[in-house]
Amino acid sequence: MKMKESYNLEFKEEISRTFLKTVSAYANYNDGEILFGIDDDGQLLGMKNLATEESLRIENMINDSLVPVPNFEISVEAIGDLKVIRLAVKKGKDTPYYCKGKAYKRADTATIEVDRFELRRLAMEGINLNDEDRKASSQELSFAVLERWLQEAAGIEKINLDILKTLNLYNKDGYKGVGACH
Repeated sequence: MKMKESYNLEFKEEISRTFLKTVSAYANYNDGEILFGIDDDGQLLGMKNLATEESLRIENMINDSLVPVPNFEISVEAIGDLKVIRLAVKKGKDTPYYCKGKAYKRADTATIEVDRFELRRLAMEGINLNDEDRKASSQELSFAVLERWLQEAAGIEKINLDILKTLNLYNKDGYKGVGACH
């Protein structure tokens, strides 16, 4: 039986601290599974030590290394004569989930650290806030300000209905009011 790693499936030949980054990534973005006892090529090796003891070790590593602790389940599965450990991680609501002070995401089959902009988005998501709900840094919100900005940034001399439609500020019902852009 040969399997292949994917965005939401990771293989680990043995237990080392490297899997904790992937737990952070799954908790931050999507459900995922880590199978211990399978190498990177998908070759089934099984666990060398007692799988039940190793399951407890995995649980302790997650509880000691991730903040907040994500929702996860660990099970021991027999595949033929060999045993593997399946760690299923659920996407959490309290993002970001940090591993040693850093948050992670999946990029295809790799786990990488998120940049500061994505970290800010995860933090806002974790407190149930999005960009639409944030207060603008400038409260001077008028078409005159927009027109000045468009002149400077894009060389547009005068705002017309076509430009407002392009910016999704005007439609067949007229000008969109505050909160109408959802």
